[in-house]
Amino acid sequence: MRRRLFSLPLFAALVTANLGAGTIAYQVIDLGGGMDRYVYTVSGFDLLPHQEIDIQFDATMFAGLTNASAPSPFNVELIQPGNPMGAPGHYSAVTDVEVDLTSSSDGPFIVDFTFTGSGSPGSQMYSINQLDTNDLDIENVVSTGSTVPLSVPVPATAGFAALAFGFVLLASRLKWTRVSQH
Repeated sequence: MRRRLFSLPLFAALVTANLGAGTIAYQVIDLGGGMDRYVYTVSGFDLLPHQEIDIQFDATMFAGLTNASAPSPFNVELIQPGNPMGAPGHYSAVTDVEVDLTSSSDGPFIVDFTFTGSGSPGSQMYSINQLDTNDLDIENVVSTGSTVPLSVPVPATAGFAALAFGFVLLASRLKWTRVSQH
């Protein structure tokens, strides 16, 4: 019984710490003439060869992705939203060498776009994908998340939160065990 008591908080800590490892923060710049630009800052990722940063563009809110760039050694490819109809667009930055982005990116990741949604452009879904050695097919998804506005403080890893969660579980379990013994 005691072994299970400690394994649940440890498991929760490991799972939660893995989920909060990296951040992609964005800033939106109005270029005029109906065009906008996302400037992304990537931090908290240690990318391996043939890994991809893939940021999705909802086909109901974005059109005309252009002028993509990324720091060296990334190669960038754009897939337009709505091709095929209803499919999201993609900003894909792939590296063939190991890249340590644990503190912050060496340069901005940039893409221009036309925003067709209501309000202002905001957060997007992203994934870090492990590609095959030809950089053609996704072998597995390493991490997923949502981009955050650059003005929002970027959280550190979730290690402290996971540890606190584990202690709360431990304390509640100990209390329940004491109550059931009386």
